[in-house]
Amino acid sequence: MATQKGNEKKSTQDESQKKALEKGSLISMTETPAQAKEVVAQSENGSSLDVAVVLSNMRILHHDEKAIELCLMHIKDIKPDTIIFNGDIIDFHRRSEIDRNPLRIFNDREILAMRRAIIAKIKKQEAARERADKKHKTNTRKMTPHQIERIVSSKSLEMALRQELKVCFGVMKQFRRAHPKDEFIWVYGCQEHYLTAYLKKYFPVLLDELDEFCKETNIQKIYNGTRNNIYQYGKLVIGHWYRGGIESQSGSVAHLLLDQEGVSLVQGHTNRGGWVCRTIPGTKPRFISAFENFSMCKRPVGKNWQLGYSIVYREKDKKRFQVFQIPIAKYGFFWGDKEYRLDPTKVGSWEKAISFSDIHFRFEDKPTLEAILAFTKEYQPDAIYVNGDVPDFPDISRFSNSPLDYLTDEDITNLKSLVLDSKQHGKYLKPRLQRDFEIIHDFFGNLRAICPKARIFWVFGNHDHRLQAYIEENAGQLSGVRRPGDKDEILSLAEITKVSDFNVEVIYSGRNESSTSYGDLLIGHFYKVSTKSSFTARALVQQKLSSLLQPHVHRMGAYYKTLLDGTILVGVEMGCVCRLDPHYMQNPNWQHGFVVIHKKKNSGRFYLQPIQIMDGAFLFGGKRFGRPSSNSASPDKSVVDSSDTKS
Repeated sequence: MATQKGNEKKSTQDESQKKALEKGSLISMTETPAQAKEVVAQSENGSSLDVAVVLSNMRILHHDEKAIELCLMHIKDIKPDTIIFNGDIIDFHRRSEIDRNPLRIFNDREILAMRRAIIAKIKKQEAARERADKKHKTNTRKMTPHQIERIVSSKSLEMALRQELKVCFGVMKQFRRAHPKDEFIWVYGCQEHYLTAYLKKYFPVLLDELDEFCKETNIQKIYNGTRNNIYQYGKLVIGHWYRGGIESQSGSVAHLLLDQEGVSLVQGHTNRGGWVCRTIPGTKPRFISAFENFSMCKRPVGKNWQLGYSIVYREKDKKRFQVFQIPIAKYGFFWGDKEYRLDPTKVGSWEKAISFSDIHFRFEDKPTLEAILAFTKEYQPDAIYVNGDVPDFPDISRFSNSPLDYLTDEDITNLKSLVLDSKQHGKYLKPRLQRDFEIIHDFFGNLRAICPKARIFWVFGNHDHRLQAYIEENAGQLSGVRRPGDKDEILSLAEITKVSDFNVEVIYSGRNESSTSYGDLLIGHFYKVSTKSSFTARALVQQKLSSLLQPHVHRMGAYYKTLLDGTILVGVEMGCVCRLDPHYMQNPNWQHGFVVIHKKKNSGRFYLQPIQIMDGAFLFGGKRFGRPSSNSASPDKSVVDSSDTKS
């Protein structure tokens, strides 16, 4: 909670909040409009949505049992309808980069005992043949030591493969026992393809046992005879493509698949996390995303792999969906309002925060901003990070802008609010900069009104810096001027907009870039843009060697990096809240969104949930926030489509 400085200061703040609301501020959230928040009707799994869990790259026998235990603990709470095993669930020994010993499931004593048993059986069969030969007075050649060794090797390998299959079946049965009524889908990856081809050639009886297991356990097998297999989950394609290799950087394979497939998808195979977004231009833009789906196996030293899986929410019988990635770090993660840890003594108390950016007042997207503020009012975070570019300030930009004086519908409704009166000029139209200042003041007044206890941070971005840059360039003598006895500059943006009335903490370096830390997370507005989703986050993470949030690019995406010591860094591009049709750019590759943050108290540990906003709405915590679907009569017929909704 922000600190109050005396009764007089508190009285001034309360009065400023009251005035901001009374004068008809930009978005009044004292009463949430019906279209701003929509509660989803509850069903057996706590939602009117279908819930799917997507697991990739278990690589049994190299699976991480602790990660699987965490996953089972989590999905017990969310009660999924579908569990999708998305490729490389088993690790075929003849293709493994981890351990190429085909008998690795047995120890030395077991291997020796197994060999002795096989040799004893062979000798017993030979003795039986010799007795038969004597009886029928025939002569059969005895097997040579080389032939015996070939048989022993083949039988030993068959026993090892059978035992590995049993371990695989045992892991999958854990999920079946926990969720007996769920639909189970097994999308084959390259490891399953290699195993199938090998068993078909050398041990067809084991292939029959694999098929029989799928039938008994009611698992639908998706396999087309190649290394590339997909399952259509509504408009989302979940598949295991043999693309890009496991050495490429986070996000690169996702971009490659978006180029090739042109649809929203979840990709296994890479063993790491990553998320990229893309806007497809048209009369109505179309949004697609690609997710790299982590792994559930033990990480070899030096590999850029991360533990985790994905949750997909999909509207029942509809095409809208939203994907949430669940990274597992130090055998724990945070979901909803709960920390999941195998060791309950390590579960602590957490605080919650949200961060959004790039509103660009006068060019804000009002449905998107309304949805975020509706969520903020309901969620009541402990901290709010408005991460740069609150105003656009086109009038003091070095770039050319329109000379037209645009009026909003609110301006037209209340034209008197645009008229000022002075002794020198008489009545005149309120300057556009003055309107910008008032919008900023009203916005933070609203934010304080709906979250009276939250700490509110305004991290300056390059557009927020424009006022100071303009003063330094055009009226340098006024830079730094203060009222006698004051600490704040008269012409500083924070002072002009009077955000101190609402106890807003301003983070400003005096340059284009400003940043602050929230635990081990760096929250800043960095003046850097790369051409593709997630690539800016990648460059910043590699430069700063820190997990971070990056606005500025107006895109969404996520990049993951595992260091040699096992530390996992994540960079998230957090989207924007401005309009997606700027007058100065045609068909920008932008997306709306924001980020929910959980941070463990008295610790740097944090957990991020980036949320893409589509058509002014999104899904979180079993509820829909934002405006209702335009093609739906009932309130729960539309949810957020994180990839393919048209705006």
